[in-house]
Amino acid sequence: MSDALKNRLYQIIFKTETKEGRAYDIFLILSITLSTLLIIFESVDGLFYQYRNVFSFFEWFFVIIFSIEYILRLYVVKDSKGYAFSFYGLVDLFSILPAYISFFIPAARFLMVIRVFRLLRLFRVFKMMRYVEESGTLIRALRASRPKITVFLFTIIFIV
Repeated sequence: MSDALKNRLYQIIFKTETKEGRAYDIFLILSITLSTLLIIFESVDGLFYQYRNVFSFFEWFFVIIFSIEYILRLYVVKDSKGYAFSFYGLVDLFSILPAYISFFIPAARFLMVIRVFRLLRLFRVFKMMRYVEESGTLIRALRASRPKITVFLFTIIFIV
């Protein structure tokens, strides 16, 4: 790919100031939300047994979307190794890795619980909130509640 295309992809993926960047972020947020709903509905035994093939299709659909997005992010950043080991890079990787592991090692299906990492991808929304004047109050409240949120998240992780 040319440098111009790489720069354009970078603007779309990492910047929300452009029309395409906003559309990309909206698509990503919708994909994360729908994927999360899929995980929730899949956990209902009656629905899972009745719609197993539908759940499987959409699971792989979202895994492919998130894989392409992860590869594109690694490609367009200047320090791909730095991104890969950053918080968002690891969240992106951990949200798709269980699907590939369970594909090659069916006994590792229990790792699919780690798909919950997709929820962490919603934290990217907070990067867009700096453009909304009212978001300052929410950000201050989140910062003030950081210790409580951390304890809550660690408790949930241990329970899972």
